[in-house]
Amino acid sequence: EMGGFIDSTRAWQARMKAGTLVGPRIITPGPILESPRYLEGVVQRSTGSNSQLAVRVLPYRIRVSDSIEAKRAIDSLVKLRVDFVKIRTSANPNAFYATLREARRAGLRVAAHQPNTVSIRNAIDSGQTDLEHAILPPLSRLSEATRDSVYRTFVTNAAWYTPTLTVSINPSSASVAPSMIDGVADKHH
Repeated sequence: EMGGFIDSTRAWQARMKAGTLVGPRIITPGPILESPRYLEGVVQRSTGSNSQLAVRVLPYRIRVSDSIEAKRAIDSLVKLRVDFVKIRTSANPNAFYATLREARRAGLRVAAHQPNTVSIRNAIDSGQTDLEHAILPPLSRLSEATRDSVYRTFVTNAAWYTPTLTVSINPSSASVAPSMIDGVADKHH
């Protein structure tokens, strides 16, 4: 679960553990770490037809602008027993690196969007363990040596790249042959 809605996620986890809900194992970051600028933008956009935006977003976000707030944020996530940390936006390189250091101290992996304040390579080398939704530079434009170096950075640091996959048709109205579903299930047994 990547949205930070820890209350509902914990309720689902408890129901699955009790056997009253069937579902997958869910891991959660809890509240998402954000830059002050992003959070201020949410408040500014919370007018007119978006009047509920701040109410829907802000309770599930934690502001991080410096190393002090990074430590507080990670300490609060540890108290919530989160499975990992998610950084969506970062105020500056110092706040980003401080968050990575504090997460490492707490033994937590860090999933983050493409950093807006540091390079991907520096982020991965410094402790970001999952790159979310990023659009990597067109690797075909890079030399083979540079591409290999990018790949090695991820491998060396046991980091994951999680692209965003989208569905362009409504899956419930798509015609899928039952044999396709059975074939997928058979491959995993």
